[in-house]
Amino acid sequence: MSWSLAEQRLAEPLGAMGAWAMPLPQERRQMFEFFATHGETPIAQMLSEFPAPRRPFLERGVLWLVKFGILRLSADGPFVRNPT
Repeated sequence: MSWSLAEQRLAEPLGAMGAWAMPLPQERRQMFEFFATHGETPIAQMLSEFPAPRRPFLERGVLWLVKFGILRLSADGPFVRNPT
């Protein structure tokens, strides 16, 4: 999946309605790029790239990206989902 497709999904009505609960747009892109680059990686490793006060929002944000089919979860950690 590309970031532009991910943005489109998040801009759809349900995604836009839930934007208040998601990380900031630039954080979402950083999360996406982290998992696109690192593959299946523990969430804790991704969180270490961000300031401590933002980590709870980012951890919850992973689940939002999974909900919208942007990331997938595995035993080893999230990864960017291939478009289907």
